[in-house]
Amino acid sequence: MLQARVWCHDDLIACAGALVDSVVLPKADVAGLHFADRLLAGAEAAVGREAPLEIQALIETPGSVLQAAAVATASARVAALIVRYADLGASLGRARGHPG
Repeated sequence: MLQARVWCHDDLIACAGALVDSVVLPKADVAGLHFADRLLAGAEAAVGREAPLEIQALIETPGSVLQAAAVATASARVAALIVRYADLGASLGRARGHPG
């Protein structure tokens, strides 16, 4: 788990200096969006980026479905909510290959 957190930090920091307009944040929740917003703001300032990166928030858990409005408004950077139905279904106990 610690290694994944290190990669997350490094990935977001790298995106601040890259020629991209947005990043995709998996398993988005309000706390994660606040964290990503602060980290990106610092990284963007460090590299002199003028336009802030947007965030595409992945809705993949029952909690994020219930909190979709809060997720959508957790940061001004949130440009899209994307429902990952396979991951959401798995977290709800839906068997892989089960008809829709």
